[in-house]
Amino acid sequence: MTTSPRTPAKPGLYQLHIALADSDPLIWRRVIVPQTITLARLHLVIQVAMGWENAHLHQYLINGVWYGVPDPDGESTIKSQARRSLVKTLGTETTFRYVYDLGDSWDHVVTVEQVVPRSKYRNLPTCIAGENACPPEDIGGLGGYEMMLEALGDPQHPEHGLFREFFPYGFDPQDFSQRDTNFWLKGLEV
Repeated sequence: MTTSPRTPAKPGLYQLHIALADSDPLIWRRVIVPQTITLARLHLVIQVAMGWENAHLHQYLINGVWYGVPDPDGESTIKSQARRSLVKTLGTETTFRYVYDLGDSWDHVVTVEQVVPRSKYRNLPTCIAGENACPPEDIGGLGGYEMMLEALGDPQHPEHGLFREFFPYGFDPQDFSQRDTNFWLKGLEV
């Protein structure tokens, strides 16, 4: 079916690759979302897909402009994410940043890999791939995460006992479940 100029094409879906910048090995997810998703809703998708707990502030950097939740006192240069659709905000760009927890500064690179037809996926949002576990909240950024993994792997490390208390059953940095991620994504309305 072709569309005439008077009949606008139905918006498609974005296949997004979300990667935790500078993580080694790379911690990433591939998700499918509507092109028309708002930045506020996309934030929730990224939280669930990556395994974050939505306990901290976040911001996007798209086309040189910061978006997020503006300071209620109006002293912020952050533009509101509430009603901004991803497709309109991106324009011709295909890559942007998402920063979660401004203290630990979990910097994500989000790339639009392709536009796919709406008919290809029924349940949205959906995660179609990913690798490696999300770091725990409040661990101190990538440096703190690396130290945590080192301490857990070395019984002689001075922080080994502390981290064993937090993770009595261990912590597998390679753990990722697409099935579990999609279970949690089902609860989001986009």
